Amino acid sequence: MSATDTNMEAWRIDRRVPLPLLLALALQAMAAVWWAASLEGRMVAIEAKYDQLIKQSQQVLSQDRRVTILETKIDSLSQDIKDLKNLIENRYRQP
Repeated sequence: MSATDTNMEAWRIDRRVPLPLLLALALQAMAAVWWAASLEGRMVAIEAKYDQLIKQSQQVLSQDRRVTILETKIDSLSQDIKDLKNLIENRYRQP
């Protein structure tokens, strides 16, 4: 017999291994698979939420730019109204 054959015979499962130990190992393996599957599900949910938040932040940035433009236009209109008011007041002050 070669050294490889001797090592293969050393790893044989026989009746001396208790059944509860084999069941515990199988149960632990199933628990690890279950944990990994639930972790995968949580990661998918987190990635979906992340994508949703990215879209919302892009919308907010777009709206922020629009609000800034509107503020600038309102300031300009406010100044125009003041100018018109001054013109009207000056016209009616003169007899």
